[in-house]
Amino acid sequence: MHSAYETGGTEVATRNLLAAADGYHHILVTPGILDPGPGVLRLGSAHFEHLVFDRQLIRPRTKIGGLGADLSCPASEAFLAWLIDETRPDLVHFHHLQHWDSLLLPMIASAKGIPTAISVHDHFLWCPIHTQQEWNSRLACQRARCAPDQRCHRCLVSYGIEGIASPLALINARNEMIRQVLEACQLILVPSAFSRKKLQSAFPTVPGQRIQTLVHGVDTFPSQANDRNDNRIRLGYFGGGLSAKGADLVEAIAFRLDTSRFSLHVSGFQGSLSTLSGRPGIHVHGPYRREALAERLAEVDVVLVPSQVEESFSLILSEAWAMGRPVLASRLGAMGDRVSHGVDGWLLDPNGIEPWVEAINALTIEKIQKLKAGLANTQWPSTTEVGFRYRQHLDDLCSSANRSAPLRSTQQRPGCIGLMRDRWAPSQYRIRWPLQALSDQIRSDRCQFGLALLEKWDELDPAVISSSTRVLSLPLLSDWGLEKLEWLAQHASLHLIIDDNWLQLPEGSALAKAMPDFADRFSQALALADVLIYTTSQLEQKIPPNGKRHYVIQNALPDSLWGHLATHRACDSPGKIRVGWAGANDHEGDLALVSPVIRSLAKHVSWVIFGPCPKELRPYVSEVVEPVAFHAYPSRLASLKLDVAIAPLTDSAFGQCKSPLKVLEFGALGVPVITSDVTAYRNIPHIQRMPAEPSAWAEALVAHTSNLERRQESGQRLREWVRSQHMLSTRLPHWRHALQLNG
Repeated sequence: MHSAYETGGTEVATRNLLAAADGYHHILVTPGILDPGPGVLRLGSAHFEHLVFDRQLIRPRTKIGGLGADLSCPASEAFLAWLIDETRPDLVHFHHLQHWDSLLLPMIASAKGIPTAISVHDHFLWCPIHTQQEWNSRLACQRARCAPDQRCHRCLVSYGIEGIASPLALINARNEMIRQVLEACQLILVPSAFSRKKLQSAFPTVPGQRIQTLVHGVDTFPSQANDRNDNRIRLGYFGGGLSAKGADLVEAIAFRLDTSRFSLHVSGFQGSLSTLSGRPGIHVHGPYRREALAERLAEVDVVLVPSQVEESFSLILSEAWAMGRPVLASRLGAMGDRVSHGVDGWLLDPNGIEPWVEAINALTIEKIQKLKAGLANTQWPSTTEVGFRYRQHLDDLCSSANRSAPLRSTQQRPGCIGLMRDRWAPSQYRIRWPLQALSDQIRSDRCQFGLALLEKWDELDPAVISSSTRVLSLPLLSDWGLEKLEWLAQHASLHLIIDDNWLQLPEGSALAKAMPDFADRFSQALALADVLIYTTSQLEQKIPPNGKRHYVIQNALPDSLWGHLATHRACDSPGKIRVGWAGANDHEGDLALVSPVIRSLAKHVSWVIFGPCPKELRPYVSEVVEPVAFHAYPSRLASLKLDVAIAPLTDSAFGQCKSPLKVLEFGALGVPVITSDVTAYRNIPHIQRMPAEPSAWAEALVAHTSNLERRQESGQRLREWVRSQHMLSTRLPHWRHALQLNG
């Protein structure tokens, strides 16, 4: 990192990740000033080390705006090479490259064969001026990246350049080096959808599947009353005296503030804002410790976030919302995507004071209380949840590089191993997440857990398998897969998950065509199992256990992926709602059921297809969204901001045994759902079930177009039902019982 103990969002988010991603031994490396002399300082504990590399050894030859701008630094590069050879890490993650004066560091790690990740916290990779704030106007540049033209040349020269003969040549060389760095990294983490779009626009050759969104977590604040001694609305600002955070605009607002109706509370490093101290209605509180943030937020009604640059995330948004405080925010960068105008705050033009003064004067206690009520029912991912997702990314990176992930690298024999046949949703929902949640809940040496990808079978040490080991697996029906199941059945207790009616595949199934003896192979897998775990009661009836120990454990949503999400949206225009469908290649038969409805209502609703869309339907669809990795799916689905979702399902022997996962996913977001009237959806409340008649579906959707209140009420009730009964945390007692775990 570039620093460890500053109070900015980058430092806070990184420290939270390292603290929450247990199971790894972290070595945090930062440049710093050492006393008495140059060298490396080691700090930390058995599970965490902090190495400080003396910044005095980094002597930049070129500078922009007083900061080092070298593309290569022999001292820092030699240090990293030594550190890798000395510690032999399983992976290296670059949270920031600023202040190291070398862009080559990730390429050094990659060249040594170490899995390499990089985080994009701000705009440093796009521009040497990491805020991308233009010198003359002090406004957000908003360019994809620094370009070798006169506009960027003038800006860099204005900031001040040292030791640079040709700024334009430097820009070209810098952009090319960063492109190579990003393409060398196996994982690129960004904090928001905006940052992802920015990166892809700046460096379009970087493979999109390597870019993953990992939002910053926010701790749950204790409930704090906002005691009033007057009727004035309290405005809060937490950006300190930085012009990039809007300090100049805040100062101008203070001089225009109607202090009979409003008061302004300024927190953070004062800088130029110290001039406001003592003015009537203005309270300058100065710097604060992180643990005092909740107390400071409790003192205000609305938080001002008038950033003059494109924020990549804006942690203060989440912190304000977690305290139930709406925001007045600049319509810039990630804030333009994250803030829903009139729902959790208001978006304003960052340029000029008049829109801010008008918006502030229009505030009333009633308007604020309405937004606070909505925020009270919304949750944001905690630092623990985000740390868990971060650990998933690290596990995947280790796995893809043939390195053992910490969950499996235990000296003791694991009591339970999950055998994942792939990284798709069935393996994630049925195996990875239940075992991961159990491993977090049961922290005992007597009950160790492990995960193994089928493609990495050779890494599964037979020595860790014993007759008491529970192996959780989906059916593996290739010749090689059946061979592995047979070996497991001989050496361990095989728990087979039955998640579909494989004895009655749908007509025309590609799987049945590719494997004509599919039913026989499935029966062989059933015979090898010691325990059967069904995902629906219908499957238990269709595929009898034949005397084997068996359980029904319904599918559920991982709390840390789905529990904090919600969709807030008002339709684009009266009668034009966004209607969504999500599915995979094997769901096209279900989509075909409503294709007449999609055609007939194309002028009345905006159709959004998340997944494969048949060519014949594309002219009628407003938006087709490409599939994403499993862990990115929930947030991507939420980002579509659907008004209504549809879940058609073929009424066949196969479809009758399906679980209602699609309804649960949409329901977790608060999106009302219209479904087929089939067994899988029959006992679900707060949804509309439709017969297999296109006219009925069309009528139901048309009714939704003009009734916002009905949509919101249906979605909220469905969300409450999903969160109370169908999150993974409610299933863990059943998993513990089925796997006979008492640790």
